[in-house]
Amino acid sequence: MKKADNFDSGKWLVENKITTQSRLKEDNFVNVGIEEIEKMAFPIISTYNEQNGLDPIQSIRVTSSQNNRIWYKAIQANVTAETNTGKLMDYELTWDNKLNLQKLTPPSQPSQKQKEESKPIFLTPIQKKSFKSAIMDLSKMEDFEYALGEAGTVLANILTNGKAEFIEDVEDFGYDADEVEQYAMDLASE
Repeated sequence: MKKADNFDSGKWLVENKITTQSRLKEDNFVNVGIEEIEKMAFPIISTYNEQNGLDPIQSIRVTSSQNNRIWYKAIQANVTAETNTGKLMDYELTWDNKLNLQKLTPPSQPSQKQKEESKPIFLTPIQKKSFKSAIMDLSKMEDFEYALGEAGTVLANILTNGKAEFIEDVEDFGYDADEVEQYAMDLASE
């Protein structure tokens, strides 16, 4: 009990803070604020977009960041960049403890040439009926999972009046292949 009576919490907090700070310095642990991360990320993402034919960026914001003491004492941040056309693109960046860029993971969007505005997908009632019928036939021949896998190709063929043999071919007709694929899967699942 005597030790507890003599306990000085203020002194303990100061000593504990000094000990923790010295450990952080020993580990070369870097603590970087969000504003600093944004300042470091902006020119990196701008250069990446320019070199890959993507829209220039006008602003960025850090959506999450962490200082990782275990994984190479690094700083990792997820950053959303807004392009001058209003498109949002997500990047992941990692720096080492000396703030050298170690890794840039770009968005999983078009890699070399940013796609122009794609044609909207609109099906007439007859086209929709034809699509559903083709999916039903594929389900009967194989199974529903197989039919779902082929849904994008079926829709591509319908949208292009039989000219697109594969899902990627819709790009030649102004459609975005990923959008067509997603629309087809949603429609097949109805």
